[in-house]
Amino acid sequence: MKPPAIPRTIWALGFVSLFTDLGSEIVHSLLPVLLAGTLGASVFAIGLLEGAAEALVLITKVFSGYLSDAFGKRKPLVVLGYGLATLAKPIFPLADSVSTVVAARMMDRFGKGIRGAPRDALLGDLAPPQIRGACFGLRQSMDTVGAVLGPALAVALLWGLSNDISTVLWIAVIPGVIAVGLLLFIKEPDRTERPPARLPITREGLSRLGRAFWKLTALGALVPGEAVYVSCAVDAERRPLSGAQRYTLTFPADRLPPARAFWSLSAYEVTPGGRAFFVENPIARYSIGDRTPDLTHGADGSLTIYIQRERPEDERAANWLPTPAGALRLVLRAYHPEEAMMDGRYRVPAVRRNSSL
Repeated sequence: MKPPAIPRTIWALGFVSLFTDLGSEIVHSLLPVLLAGTLGASVFAIGLLEGAAEALVLITKVFSGYLSDAFGKRKPLVVLGYGLATLAKPIFPLADSVSTVVAARMMDRFGKGIRGAPRDALLGDLAPPQIRGACFGLRQSMDTVGAVLGPALAVALLWGLSNDISTVLWIAVIPGVIAVGLLLFIKEPDRTERPPARLPITREGLSRLGRAFWKLTALGALVPGEAVYVSCAVDAERRPLSGAQRYTLTFPADRLPPARAFWSLSAYEVTPGGRAFFVENPIARYSIGDRTPDLTHGADGSLTIYIQRERPEDERAANWLPTPAGALRLVLRAYHPEEAMMDGRYRVPAVRRNSSL
């Protein structure tokens, strides 16, 4: 028996995801430049914002599915989630302070958390049982297409508009409006059965996890007093970091990362979807820091790290941090950081492109 065709409503949900991710990734690609370059935010503040934003998504997801079950309707929460993300987009080009960007970013991520579970449940209600897997796969693949096209379009628009970030951010509003417009035409099917909603987290359920689970959770939940992570995706000229270039990061003798335990610097390959991974390299070095043996210091006590794909010549190889071939992100970690690291008084030196190496 021939399986049924994928319904138009599923295609519509797929295009909703595509256009929403397209606009969101344009903004997300330019956000570090807007914050650091235009508004003067520190690298620490940018990292803190992104961490809080992603945490908000994860927390909201826990309860949004329960709410859609309790209401007996999926679409209102889905429209609310996508609508909040679309309403947040115009705030970015209008922002004149870091706090305004923070508010817009949290609004956008709250919308993402609200819509996720109800949207998937709506898709399950709309999809024919025989091809439910194909329907979920189609939506997810279209979501990924938007995530890939967003950064590429952001770069193309910046080039075409002579680095006019504000105009590019205004253009990012358009895909979100299209997505919400498509969503309004999707009709939610009537549910013949409505089982009682169950809270995803209950005292009884938590008690079954056991002591070992909570010990492991506590181990991973490092508070700022235990560790501070600083992420960097642009060089001193606000250009995106790339493995095609060579960089240096120089710490003066009196400006080494203030960590009571130890500090390290890692380089990650960044995928089009924004995920970061280590990449194999000839010396199997995935971080460099004060515990790296045989580091060489300058005559003035400074420490220069060579961040590049090819192995440097002579003694500089001791201070080499290998990089991937494409887009990259640097993360500085300080364990048991001093107060200057936690309150932002310590500023990590800029990463500088060096074509002469």
